[in-house]
Amino acid sequence: MVHVHEHAPGLGPEPISQGVVGGLGRRLDVPALLTDLALDGVQRDRLEHHRRRLACFWLAMLLPGSRGWHRNPAGSTEDEVRHLLELMHTR
Repeated sequence: MVHVHEHAPGLGPEPISQGVVGGLGRRLDVPALLTDLALDGVQRDRLEHHRRRLACFWLAMLLPGSRGWHRNPAGSTEDEVRHLLELMHTR
């Protein structure tokens, strides 16, 4: 499991967390969680932008030859590709 925390200006004091956790996206209702944050339009756009950026970062970390590749279970790279594609198509 890998995580990164980033404070994003305009999104409040809570950190944005994005991580590669096997199967978590299938067990967590992300749309409901994001709705519960009660963000305005600008904040939602910033959050989606940051989520895409972090998904790209994690994908790069999961590629063969990168430092994080050998520490993650088989299928992690493919899961992150699917996650990134979903984020790219939600716009």
